[in-house]
Amino acid sequence: MIDAAPAMVADIPDLGAIVLECTNMMPYALDVRKATGLPVFLIHSFISWFQAGLLPKGFPLELDDPRV
Repeated sequence: MIDAAPAMVADIPDLGAIVLECTNMMPYALDVRKATGLPVFLIHSFISWFQAGLLPKGFPLELDDPRV
């Protein structure tokens, strides 16, 4: 992974980011980021983002504000 990523960037000079779709590649994300200088997106991040849209966090309507 660490050798292949810079080679891919050399082959595709206008590459803007790397997507690691396989969960087996997730442990290499930081090293790929360091080796290429490009943002690295993971399938795990995508699923977490997508799920957050399905079950958004609720916030209370009345905040416990000590200034009031």
